[in-house]
Amino acid sequence: MPLSALLLFTTLSAHPVFASEPQVKKSKTNICHPKGGRYYHKTKNYTPYNSMEACIQSGGRAAKR
Repeated sequence: MPLSALLLFTTLSAHPVFASEPQVKKSKTNICHPKGGRYYHKTKNYTPYNSMEACIQSGGRAAKR
């Protein structure tokens, strides 16, 4: 593998866009946004959860939309 290709791969694999995203994001207003939900990608300031159940048990509520 050429050095330039190796450097490109290393740079891209460490980029946060390629990191796995949580299944559920709980916003600072305690709304649980599931992956695939309307506002999931717009939610930037959040606490990650592996499931809706865990998010709701932590004091969150399901999104209305």
